[in-house]
Amino acid sequence: MREMNTRLLLNVIRDDGLVSHSDIRQKTQLSAGAVTSIVRELKDRNLIKEVGPGISSKGRKPTLLQFNSEARYVISAGIFADETRIAVMDLGSNVKKQIKFRTEVEKGPDAVFANFAQQTLQLIKDVRIPKEKFLGVGIGFEGVIDSKSGSLVLSSQFGWRNVPIKEKIEAGLGISTFVDSEGAVTALGEYRNGAGRGHDDVVVMLVDAGIGGVDIFQGRIRKGSHHMAGEVGHTRMVPDGETCRCGRTGCLETVAAGWAIVQRVREAINRGENSRISDEIHSPSTRRAVGAVFQAGREGDELATAVIRQAGEYLGKAVAAIINYADPEIIILSGCVADEGQEMLMGIIRKSVAENVLDSEIRTIHIEQGTLGRSAVLIGAASLVCEEAFKLPISF
Repeated sequence: MREMNTRLLLNVIRDDGLVSHSDIRQKTQLSAGAVTSIVRELKDRNLIKEVGPGISSKGRKPTLLQFNSEARYVISAGIFADETRIAVMDLGSNVKKQIKFRTEVEKGPDAVFANFAQQTLQLIKDVRIPKEKFLGVGIGFEGVIDSKSGSLVLSSQFGWRNVPIKEKIEAGLGISTFVDSEGAVTALGEYRNGAGRGHDDVVVMLVDAGIGGVDIFQGRIRKGSHHMAGEVGHTRMVPDGETCRCGRTGCLETVAAGWAIVQRVREAINRGENSRISDEIHSPSTRRAVGAVFQAGREGDELATAVIRQAGEYLGKAVAAIINYADPEIIILSGCVADEGQEMLMGIIRKSVAENVLDSEIRTIHIEQGTLGRSAVLIGAASLVCEEAFKLPISF
């Protein structure tokens, strides 16, 4: 019971920022004696600190308490086919230092994870934080992940299957490691710190180089029996459509993923269609190439506008299907296509949803763009570590 009350109290302080003993008692329903005892213990463990007096209309001013976000640190990473990003973050999701480098998928898993370990150890050395102050490593990986074992099931972007990511990274670093998909950690980031904050029933749709959906209910991600829930990008939407990277035809990804948007525009330009899209369309970076398409669309380019409209309409149909099935409070769109498309894309999606969802007039479901951008992956990956550390008993 004591450990449960300790976690309850600590989470109140983490979530609320500045609180007094009285605030804690009201929110936890714990006795004054219990609050005083647990606060003393958490101060001794350097997890909370006093930050001065609060405001009082009469009598003695209350002492305000704050979570000590620098009590420990986390290594947070996003590993993608084109690049890897690694950050040192405190427990408040503040980045101390971040690096990025080419993943070099072509060299294979052993070389990729050996380089990851080398880069991470150098980063730890650069920030001058003792290794024992790190709670763990959190990773968002571009592919289907078995989060219990920390293994990659498959990744069409990498061309890999059955890779024990957690095992390889722990062997290289000697630090506890937690791995989940790029989509799952992006969703966690938006749920905890972004557009999903304050909502219990959230779906995050990652529209990036690929497309995936993540369903979060009361803080728990629905993974599915085979760890493949949310592969909405491989729902067949276009009969006799283009071939997808998964090998099937007509998947949602073939009309709305970043790679497909860029490919369609490039093919049209190569056929001689007129367009004012910038040379960035030929960038090896999917984000920059997608950005060029949306910039041209905002300037009235007909080719870009047509491609964007088609992508938005199909995304809207997919979102409508999710709403009809899951009925969430809010659907959040994240990833490079959503980030670059902004309201131009969101407007098309919302219109398509209204045309395809059941009883759109009698229920309100918010469809919003994510607020964290590229930071969502790193913040969510850090959450993997923190959620494990703050389980009962609290492990530090």
